[in-house]
Amino acid sequence: MKKSILPFLLCGICMVSGCAAFNSRIVGSGYFQGVRCDYNEMFHPETFDPQCRINPALAAVDMPFSFVGDILFMPNDIYYSREKSGKPKLFAPDFHASGFEDANDAKACFDSYNQVFVVRILEDYWEDRGPHKFALHHYKATVAKCYKGKWNVGETLAFTTALDGRAPNETNVCAGSDMLLLSNKRAKKELTFDTGVYFAADTNLQLILQSVFKR
Repeated sequence: MKKSILPFLLCGICMVSGCAAFNSRIVGSGYFQGVRCDYNEMFHPETFDPQCRINPALAAVDMPFSFVGDILFMPNDIYYSREKSGKPKLFAPDFHASGFEDANDAKACFDSYNQVFVVRILEDYWEDRGPHKFALHHYKATVAKCYKGKWNVGETLAFTTALDGRAPNETNVCAGSDMLLLSNKRAKKELTFDTGVYFAADTNLQLILQSVFKR
């Protein structure tokens, strides 16, 4: 009879053990929450609601299993800890989508310029200069954020980009959108940007900027 009960008893212990590793994550945060919960059940029971307390002996039995559970939950805890800290979580595909190999490649790119800033486009138009000449895309914008350099938020500026071909018959198609500009000069007159030093500042690229510049 005793032998037949033992397997059920062991199964019951395994089923209830490690509960702190699960339950503590419903109401708490941080690392090794299950072990900390069991420790407090044993030595600081006054910190728990009387209706939620368990016997300290059960907490002692539960602690080794909670430790294993905490280890298994570690990747999840790291993920949500970074999310709460406000640090963007970026992986290789995120950098590839914006034309970078990885974080080091993005940093090297931004380090090679002394002006790194995001602008909000106010208006834009195309200028067709005829056959065999680059078409110019003229923008008027305001600085939305400066990551590096001497531009101030709210400053207005004009700049142009070039297209190898005929100019589209379009006006203000970019108005309201954000662009990242990289430059080694700050001029009051219209700036000209070559291909590769201006980017559409989508959400992904702005997360990369926050990651590189720790903002």
